[in-house]
Amino acid sequence: MAQLTTFVFTDLVGSVALKQRMPGVDAASRDVAYVERVLQPHRERIEAGLAAADGRVVSTAGDGHFLVFPDTARATLWAIEVMRLHRETPIAATEGGPPAEVRIGMHAGAPQPDPADPDNFVGRAVDYAARLADHAQGSQILVSRTTASLIEDGVLDGVWLHSHGPHELRGIGAAELYEILYPGRRPAPPRRNPSDAAQREWSVLPRTMGLTEYVAQSDGGETQRASGVSGTAVRPRRVGNYELQELLGAGGMGNVYKARHAQFDRPRAVKIIRPDLVEAGGEAVVRRFYQEIRATGALEHPNLVVAIDSSNPDDEEHYLVMEYVDGLGVDALLEAEGPLPVADACEIARQAALGLAHLEEQGLVHRDVKPSNLMVTLASNPHLPAGGADSGSFRSASAAKLPVVKLLDLGLALLVGGDEERLTRFDRGGMGTGYYMPPEQWRTTSVDIRADIYSLGCTLYCLLMGEPPYAQSDLKPERAHSTAPIPPLRPACGAPRELTALVQRMLAKDPAERPQSPLEVADALAPMAVGNRLAERVTRLRLGGALARLARDETRPNRASLETDAPTGRSGRSLLSSAALGTPARRFGWLLVAAVTAAACAAVVAVWWWKLGADPSQVAERLESVAGLTARDLATAIDRRIHRLEAAAEDALLQQWLAPRPPSDSDVDAPELGDRNHPLQKWIIDQRSNGDAMLGFRSSSWFVTDDKGVQVARAPYSPTSMGHDYASRDYFHGQGHNLPDDVDTADPLRSPHRSAVYESTSAQGELKVAFSVPIYGVVRAGGRPPVLGVLAMSISLGDFAEFSELEAAGGSEILLADTGADYLQTDLYKGLVLHHRELSSYSRAGAPLRLSDELLAAIARRRSSTKGTLLGEYPDILGRPGLRYLGAVAAVAPKTLGVDPRGPWVVIVQTPVR
Repeated sequence: MAQLTTFVFTDLVGSVALKQRMPGVDAASRDVAYVERVLQPHRERIEAGLAAADGRVVSTAGDGHFLVFPDTARATLWAIEVMRLHRETPIAATEGGPPAEVRIGMHAGAPQPDPADPDNFVGRAVDYAARLADHAQGSQILVSRTTASLIEDGVLDGVWLHSHGPHELRGIGAAELYEILYPGRRPAPPRRNPSDAAQREWSVLPRTMGLTEYVAQSDGGETQRASGVSGTAVRPRRVGNYELQELLGAGGMGNVYKARHAQFDRPRAVKIIRPDLVEAGGEAVVRRFYQEIRATGALEHPNLVVAIDSSNPDDEEHYLVMEYVDGLGVDALLEAEGPLPVADACEIARQAALGLAHLEEQGLVHRDVKPSNLMVTLASNPHLPAGGADSGSFRSASAAKLPVVKLLDLGLALLVGGDEERLTRFDRGGMGTGYYMPPEQWRTTSVDIRADIYSLGCTLYCLLMGEPPYAQSDLKPERAHSTAPIPPLRPACGAPRELTALVQRMLAKDPAERPQSPLEVADALAPMAVGNRLAERVTRLRLGGALARLARDETRPNRASLETDAPTGRSGRSLLSSAALGTPARRFGWLLVAAVTAAACAAVVAVWWWKLGADPSQVAERLESVAGLTARDLATAIDRRIHRLEAAAEDALLQQWLAPRPPSDSDVDAPELGDRNHPLQKWIIDQRSNGDAMLGFRSSSWFVTDDKGVQVARAPYSPTSMGHDYASRDYFHGQGHNLPDDVDTADPLRSPHRSAVYESTSAQGELKVAFSVPIYGVVRAGGRPPVLGVLAMSISLGDFAEFSELEAAGGSEILLADTGADYLQTDLYKGLVLHHRELSSYSRAGAPLRLSDELLAAIARRRSSTKGTLLGEYPDILGRPGLRYLGAVAAVAPKTLGVDPRGPWVVIVQTPVR
């Protein structure tokens, strides 16, 4: 029998609609933007793990790709990784627009080489994979029965299959479709009647050539066939004296690349005008381009990205060389930190206003002021005396730097009063821009500097509130900015009255009622920016991002390591068997990524800082930062647990075992639910093993109860709890507390739930908490789906692995507490400590560890905030004499769980007061 080959087809869903949303003056320019913004990043993801999986791209047709793999297990993990990359780093045609989605079809069959081209394959097996891709929805991987069998034989941890039953495949006939599932992915119905795909011209790659190399050497021909544009999509490697590196951005006018000067090796940003624009507009386009170069080239100001060099009008390629800014985007700052303190927000806006003032002096208007067009970089402080700083102190290190805010994207700047149409025009599809545009700019491009003052007011509002002024409005941005009342700053942002009044003036509908110059705005903001910690904030986030990338690099297999190694789960069993790979299986540190996300890495950095000896005035802010980051990280970890449970609860076999059915003769010798030999018991053991390995933590148990609350399966198996009635437990009914033990009837929960703490029956005296989800049955006509049972995982108090890396890295003490009431003792008490590094050794007459009433009262005033807030000093919660702590608290708010009326879990990060 011939060796089976796995054939894979993949393409992007809705590519025509994506192209229509691209910026550009015509179809050709939008096609070019589509290639740069969408297609090239997608191809990079296709190639990311391809060599390690021994796969190759056979042919390509635009966003469609045909690949082959010698091994189905490798092809499966490659496909899941492509989906993960698209999910975690979405590719969107426009800012704020819907992300591009990939679909994949996969079939394993006997290879049939193309008689006309030995590098290609043809035949029914190839058609089968193509038809599967036709039926796939966005973010869906569909496989044939043969492929599903090979995947099951490969024993891939964290990968399972869902049958969608028989579908009619064009040219193939009736075939059963299976969907590949993995953590975070739920089954979705395939497309029943996919429309006939337009005829594509497929280009076969030489067997020895990779996709990127092929596209680069095709001199644009491959892209022309894919998108119908002239050969403009292949990136030039050098212009003038500048060697181009990675693409930094793409727009309707051209692309911006990071580059280095060939002789001086200095980093620069190079903007290259699109050749099709030059071809379409001829000399007039070139003339206008150099007019704008002369206008922006005259600018020189510390708060503007300045022009350095350019091409000449008679050159074949037209480009502008600009200062390269190594900094942090203000939009990224907001995403990481949320609303900023008043002083930090005012300093960003103040410096941006100074940059606008220089534009005004030169007769220019920016027209696109918003957080994503502002960047904060750090410059040396010339006023720091030599030897005047302790190099071991973080505060001194950050004091040696000054924050500098740069205005980006001057390519949209207009000459005031210019009556000639500009080369760069407003794209009305820009959602991000629309939330910051003044009313007059929606009607005309003839605006003055007061339009920028309005946009800066929207930006300042966003810095203080975390969102632009009309983000919550039901009106379209254009109408909201023109007619809706100005939303006031909420008191929670801490803005003084002077700042509130200034923002209101900047957002006036009538330009005449706004401040009339950016300098007026800068002068008003200056006193409110005193004491800002912008430099320290940026340094912390950039260092945190570097450590997060380091964690990803060290714990995720790279291209080289995957050629010899395979990832494994916690159980030590390889995701790919050594025999299947033909290479030795070696354990990677993937569990660190599961336990310490990027947010936790940033928290590790902050904990590390205060070990350097920063003074107390700095410790408070770092405690708050670490508390907020840790709370968000734990919320994410809980969400991952819930998603894992939900995915398992949708298993058709689980539903089949729990669904009521009339007895039959075949049931006589079959094991009953709850029996150790029932298939459900093996299922729950496998789910726990795979789930713990994929999530990177240790659970105490996984278990299933039926719709009456009776436990029918548990991993590990426990004869003391099997068959026991747990209808009174909160994890079964979801009422927020355990019911009296004599309650034996309660309705099962209908949404994901975090239980109240309870005492284990299988391990006497051990306190646990459970996360649980309903197991739904088939929907009845006109009604809700019945709940067949509840699937849950339990965790022993003290076993929250997410905190171990943080505590080990910085020596900090991180506590997790439940602010809600519980019934563990005779009376109602609150403040149960769920995690403390010494919880297991704590004993106080057998009573559980709780927070003091004073500390609970302090938390109650702050517990609704997911950002860290300072608690002040308080005695040691373990009661050790003479020991006091300074701490900060933040609420844990998972997205998968509703607001708990009892009160949230809170994270407390504390350090001893010396």
